[in-house]
Amino acid sequence: MIAVREVSKRFGTSAALDGVTLHVSLGRSLALIGPSGSGKSTVLRLITGLEWPDHGRVEVSGEPVTPSTVAGIRERLGYLIQDGGLFPHLSCRRNVTLVAELRNMDPAATAYRVEELADLVRLGPVLLDRLPRELSGGQRQRVALMRALFRDPPVLLLDEPFGALDPVVRREVGDELFALLRRLEKTVLLVTHDVAEAAALTDEIAVLRGGAILQTGTVHALRTAPADPFVTQFFAAHRNLGAADSQAVH
Repeated sequence: MIAVREVSKRFGTSAALDGVTLHVSLGRSLALIGPSGSGKSTVLRLITGLEWPDHGRVEVSGEPVTPSTVAGIRERLGYLIQDGGLFPHLSCRRNVTLVAELRNMDPAATAYRVEELADLVRLGPVLLDRLPRELSGGQRQRVALMRALFRDPPVLLLDEPFGALDPVVRREVGDELFALLRRLEKTVLLVTHDVAEAAALTDEIAVLRGGAILQTGTVHALRTAPADPFVTQFFAAHRNLGAADSQAVH
């Protein structure tokens, strides 16, 4: 479903990615973890066509991401970022329906889809008529998820989606979101710096450092058979991993 094949990307003299290869199968989830500047978000920008690789290729559903195909590929992608990225001057409802309005979609069908999604993410419809600042962080993320799911895309790209939430809300919203995405059989690529979050929420983890993938595997494999000393160091630095690992099914 998502394939990154021997991709390299430079910004000036800095190598953002160096021969990166990864694959996320249909209905599966993968987390990209690593320190700041490791290249995690660059991978997402290449998948969405916001950047182009210097070498290698990126594919979605077997189709290469190129200037001529990127518009159609974006139709298959949902994107969720930190704190939702909602337009502050629009109601939450209009944040969800803005694309439908711009495309002159049938108002009745749009209203039905909004109602369906509000029920799906367990968000009271009355909250949709408020501005984003009038909602809690967890509620804003639910609105952002509604927007990302509006066109029912098969692929979800999540860029530090829970980073602005406090730890308790972060875990609650994260657990609910990924349970929902599994039920909907979405293919998910999550960018996070939080090992415990990646271990609890995704099928596999890819560890990046300096624009290169050091190792990809389940949390158990990464902990018991690290391929690089940095993998061991990175996991050891996250104290909450034990709790997450005990809940993971890998």
